Amino acid sequence: MSVHVRLVEKADVTPLLDLWTADDQLRFVAPNAATIAEAADEPAAYVFTIWADGVRVGLMALIDMTELDPSEVQPEDEPEAGFLWRLMIGEAHQGKGYGTAAIQWAFDWARARGRPRMSVEVVETNAPAIALYERMGFRATGVLYGDEAQMARDL
Repeated sequence: MSVHVRLVEKADVTPLLDLWTADDQLRFVAPNAATIAEAADEPAAYVFTIWADGVRVGLMALIDMTELDPSEVQPEDEPEAGFLWRLMIGEAHQGKGYGTAAIQWAFDWARARGRPRMSVEVVETNAPAIALYERMGFRATGVLYGDEAQMARDL
């Protein structure tokens, strides 16, 4: 398995718009179109295409919290962290380790920027995602944002 991650390019947009999760997962992650559109208005966001063996298999969006305007940082946020804002692996590509590889790549991205931690918010009823994040070393912080729980790990 050869997985690599790169910033979304113009040629990636249409194929990413056609990439969806399973129907029972739609309530857990925003569609790729929403992520790409929202990132255009978020200067601290970086949106990446996840590739495996020459095929686009998903999308990942990261935020360097230190690049946010201080007025946008909430007291419960991790202001020095890298933030895994979105992770979406297409239905046909799930269960093959691509999400794990992408998260590991995100750790390296955050470390290279000098971030000491990585955080993520996950819908509390999304047991598979929580299990994945726990395998990757994330732990619940006790902070809730509506139906999403914050998880973090030291890098």
